Amino acid sequence: MTSERTLDPNVWVTVAQAAPLMGRTERTIYLWIDDHKVTPRKNDDGLLIIRYGALLAAEAEIKRGRPRS
Repeated sequence: MTSERTLDPNVWVTVAQAAPLMGRTERTIYLWIDDHKVTPRKNDDGLLIIRYGALLAAEAEIKRGRPRS
């Protein structure tokens, strides 16, 4: 697999590819789509694909871990 450091931000990846690249679950990637944090499109096979750079931008805005009270 290509290291995320060498992956071009303009490359489009499927949700299944995006999840391990981002260290997230597929469910989380779908939540980002539902919350309009990333904008997908469909490839020729009908699969949702997302630009890797958009995933990086969404990740930068999200804090990991449980919320503190």
